[in-house]
Amino acid sequence: MGRGPLIGRLIVMRRWDPSTNFVRDLLTTVPIRIRLHWLPPQLWCSSAIMKLASGVGKPLRADPLTAWKERLSYARIFLEISATDVLVEELEIELPSGKMFFQKVEYEWVPPMLWTHYFSMSKNSKERDTS
Repeated sequence: MGRGPLIGRLIVMRRWDPSTNFVRDLLTTVPIRIRLHWLPPQLWCSSAIMKLASGVGKPLRADPLTAWKERLSYARIFLEISATDVLVEELEIELPSGKMFFQKVEYEWVPPMLWTHYFSMSKNSKERDTS
């Protein structure tokens, strides 16, 4: 599928419902995948990962390698985010020990409607890292 009419276009598929209205709706939520790299071991369980993801959007499911704990370098979660909300750059977590932990959020893909905010967020993050 290297060429064709769908390249570079957002395609959103939703579960069909008998009451579905086929009028084109304004897109209010966007499906997206995030990665949470190097989670502390005490947070590496489905309930904790989904709770973390809820700080970014509405968690839908973890990918199979995350759910089965076959790849421990990062957790990948599929979720819905609001098309109007600010993208979350970092999550602040209080560990059971009482220590605070800051988890960076990596977006695998950012929808065009959120590019302006995403690129300004990336620029601010780089400026903070160099200061």
